[in-house]
Amino acid sequence: MAKGEVEVAKSSKVYRSVTIEDFPAHVIGFALRWWRNDLRNMTLQSAAQAIHRDFSYLARWERAERPIPESVISELDALYGANGRLVNLAATLSDIERYGSTVGPRSSTQREDEDMERRTLIHLIPILGIHTAVSPEVLNRIFGAADKSLGSISHDPDEWDWTVFERWHYYTSNRPGAAVPMLATDLLQVTGLLDKTESAVLRDGLTRIAAQLAMLMALDLADIGQTQSSLRAFATARRFADASSDRALATWARAGEALHSLWLGRPIAVVERLARDAVDIANGTPSAGLMNAHCAWALVGAMQGSREMVRDALAKADEVWERRPQAVDGITGPATWTWARGPLGTRACAHALLGESTAARELEAAYEHHVHIGYDGGARSLRLMQALHMVKNRDLEGLTLAVEIGEEMSFSVQRRRIATQILEALPPKAKASEPAHRLRELVAASTRPAPHPAV
Repeated sequence: MAKGEVEVAKSSKVYRSVTIEDFPAHVIGFALRWWRNDLRNMTLQSAAQAIHRDFSYLARWERAERPIPESVISELDALYGANGRLVNLAATLSDIERYGSTVGPRSSTQREDEDMERRTLIHLIPILGIHTAVSPEVLNRIFGAADKSLGSISHDPDEWDWTVFERWHYYTSNRPGAAVPMLATDLLQVTGLLDKTESAVLRDGLTRIAAQLAMLMALDLADIGQTQSSLRAFATARRFADASSDRALATWARAGEALHSLWLGRPIAVVERLARDAVDIANGTPSAGLMNAHCAWALVGAMQGSREMVRDALAKADEVWERRPQAVDGITGPATWTWARGPLGTRACAHALLGESTAARELEAAYEHHVHIGYDGGARSLRLMQALHMVKNRDLEGLTLAVEIGEEMSFSVQRRRIATQILEALPPKAKASEPAHRLRELVAASTRPAPHPAV
């Protein structure tokens, strides 16, 4: 050894060599160490003691030298206050470990498609209300991309029919805006399948699915005050419906837009044009869209105070309802959900707006019908219409009921409009009351969707 050099003793500790097979276990190990040491400033001993484990086991888990039990990840997630982040990371990495090795090399075209999809997601983020670095919607898209790489996204329109039915049920059962991220993901997947499908039959079926998804997205966007995005989604729904061979669907798209446009406050002339177009496309063939078009006319008449217009439109809606398919009265499913409204709710709302003596009884019957078929959103709207009818009849318990409904679930665009009418119908003294102030707060808050929880 040369002069001045110091001999450095070699460590006797043998380190295990790391291989590609250690991925993704090392990722969760690194995350556990980061949360413990860097974020929470805890020693191995203190963390292990808190979960009643030997600290040597925790050290091996962090170095990915031993498999980590799911129960331990849950305990450490709670200990570090990760709010589910570690649990969800472990689940995601487990899927990567299970499926990652089956994914073949990507062509430049595939990479370009994925880059385009990422850019699309970036543009969607402000609309979806994503406020966290990793959200449930982003994870949903990640799993969707993984499915696509494995070729596991279904091309079967019948299977997608059930997806649409589930989305409708989710839309009617959850807070406004909650369905938008899922619908956006579904719509991107279906349009992606359309780009790659040559079969005329499959293309027609997928086009029909895209129209329904866009329509539901338009409704939910309107409910959270995203009016411009909603109008664009309505237009997309019409175009897809028109491109399909399903005339009943083209009728339904316009009639649905007409009904929702009433509550959005669009000009009556626009509502009338949409309803008229729906009737023209139907050409007398009974469908849910034709029934809804006549229902839109009835509500227009009620808002204009025309009892004759309401009577004629409801008679036509009843006529279509009487000619409905027998399946509509059976188990609700993909083939029948568009009929869910029925004319009962429209009749009750129209008569309540006109101040008819039969309105209270009709509202109660319509409410019970909507609860029976699981149409929760429609049931809430009918309860709020009951509140409006009560206030118009100088029963201020209607104001209390309106606040209760708003506290239960954020107002949709329809319920927002009804709540505003309740406030306008209050006598002067009641307008200054605490319940009226609270109702105004609920109306204002309903156009600001709640942030999605972090993952």
